Amino acid sequence: MIHPREIEIINILCGSECALSSGEIAECGNKLSQSTIQAVLRKLLNEGLIAVDGTTYSGNVLSRTYIPTEAAKQAVKQQIVEMCKSVMNIVPAEELIKELENILKQKRQE
Repeated sequence: MIHPREIEIINILCGSECALSSGEIAECGNKLSQSTIQAVLRKLLNEGLIAVDGTTYSGNVLSRTYIPTEAAKQAVKQQIVEMCKSVMNIVPAEELIKELENILKQKRQE
């Protein structure tokens, strides 16, 4: 199971047009500390959910830059599907689908 912090960082990486350093991830408005971001990045890297894309200078420090892997996208998708299956008695699938369609429409309008 992917932790919400991990999903948050994967989401930031997937939403970026380029590879990001831990400092750039921290600047994306999440409320995670730099040390937490670095720990999560190490875990995601060990699990093959992100990859090192290169290095860049952040001030006068050399930093790795990261990109999400296809495995990350598949793992998050699978976790969402499993969550949906587990709440089918609470929220009917049709309601979930309508809500997702509304979100998609809003996203397209942005």
